[in-house]
Amino acid sequence: MNIAFIIPSNRNKGPNIFVKNLTEALCKQNLNIDILYFEHINNGLTFNNFRLIKFFGKESLRDYDIVFTTMLKPDLYGLYKRKSIKNHVVSIHNFIKEDLAFNYKYPKHILLYYLWRLALKYSNHLICSSNYQATYYQELLTQKKIFIIPYGLPERKEVTKRREIRQKHSSFFEGDNIIIGSCGNLIKRKGFHDIINSLLLLPSNFKLVLIGSGDYGFHLHELVGQNHLENRVLFIPETYSYYQYYEHFDVYCQASYSEGFGLALIEAFQKSIPCAITDLDIYKESIPNKYVQKFPVGNSLKMARSLKHLYLNHKSYRNLSRKLFENSFSINNSASRHFDIFSDIIIKS
Repeated sequence: MNIAFIIPSNRNKGPNIFVKNLTEALCKQNLNIDILYFEHINNGLTFNNFRLIKFFGKESLRDYDIVFTTMLKPDLYGLYKRKSIKNHVVSIHNFIKEDLAFNYKYPKHILLYYLWRLALKYSNHLICSSNYQATYYQELLTQKKIFIIPYGLPERKEVTKRREIRQKHSSFFEGDNIIIGSCGNLIKRKGFHDIINSLLLLPSNFKLVLIGSGDYGFHLHELVGQNHLENRVLFIPETYSYYQYYEHFDVYCQASYSEGFGLALIEAFQKSIPCAITDLDIYKESIPNKYVQKFPVGNSLKMARSLKHLYLNHKSYRNLSRKLFENSFSINNSASRHFDIFSDIIIKS
């Protein structure tokens, strides 16, 4: 079985991390896997059997039994190369209309939406992470076969740098400070501004570590300055070793207005960190209320209450987070489901 996984770049971003974890697990099934992407950056993710491609290049995809794409540019590339692809499988990580509206101005986001929708329409199969997401795309793309596979993560084995990080930011982590962690692209849709605003409603020993890079970062820095929160917010740029900072989080907050799911949240579950999340429909089936604290989108007051409740009941929520990860988000379960679906697609094609 020959499979090409096509991603936008090797940047340390959620969908790319998802593909890295999945392909490493699938390699145990003795599959022939190539990773193709359009942009390479230094200190990014590392892959086996990878190569750079150009969108309008002469790359041949005819020898692959399955071409697996994820995110806008790879999905459009799949549409462009459609005649030479035996089976085009798209992995969905967001809600395209809402995501594009957050990230691009009118009318660009409308044009990209219709192009992306066309790419999905002419693919052979979609893979979503939840029933809610599958329903969204079933209504958008009628008569489309959609598979549902929850996300999974491998167990981390790297040596942590707890002491090194604590020394580097000693004034931030010292004393009785309570550290709120959050991680992701610095874009408006992620709701990081709401977390910053929630600090104004929490005791002064609640501090925020915000990991990520993006154009919205300038606004977030401005918001911190306007509210004189410089001593309570620590910005960590996009880094391959971002996961090391999870060791220092007392609670984790995901404040997204829209989300395909969010690998950073699963990583928090994996590390037994108590979690507060926005009450999005996509989480209703996979994250029962008893495991986390949920709050309405954009409501900093209820977010602050949720974060305080998590910390006051720290031990019980740590156990619940880890239990949820073990029951629902193992990479082995996810890889096994992908392998079964790939095998079935090839047999029937």
